[in-house]
Amino acid sequence: MDKDKKLELARRLVAELEADDETMASNTIAELTASDSNPGDLFQEVGRLTRELHEAINGFVLDTT
Repeated sequence: MDKDKKLELARRLVAELEADDETMASNTIAELTASDSNPGDLFQEVGRLTRELHEAINGFVLDTT
């Protein structure tokens, strides 16, 4: 699986987790790990995306006050 596809799936996973859609999140995790020989990379990417999202939300909140 190429990097762009991994990023797309990682972003989709974050959105599903934020929406409390555990079923779809589980499916996305399965899709990511089925074709990935090193799941550690996947979790690092999800962590990075989550941090970026958190920082963006905090920045937005600070900008609106």
